[in-house]
Amino acid sequence: MSSNLLSKIKTDLEKEVDTTVLSTLSQTGCVLTTDGWSDITNTPISNYVVVTPKKPTFLKSVDCSGHAKTGEYLANQLKGAVDETHCRL
Repeated sequence: MSSNLLSKIKTDLEKEVDTTVLSTLSQTGCVLTTDGWSDITNTPISNYVVVTPKKPTFLKSVDCSGHAKTGEYLANQLKGAVDETHCRL
């Protein structure tokens, strides 16, 4: 049951994000923000948040283990986040 409930909640949240935030990006524009941090085991994590006039919305977290945080790597990660938001328009 918990697996089915979790899947339903995930689907419902994705629909809400698509309809209330990401579907309006072409009209309102947005800012993509990112922040890097490490968890308690020193795993490097990058978070991505889309900020629109309606509200900020968490997009994704990326485990950056095994990657040097070079400008090229970070630019590719940001490009992926931008591409992901445009795919949902």
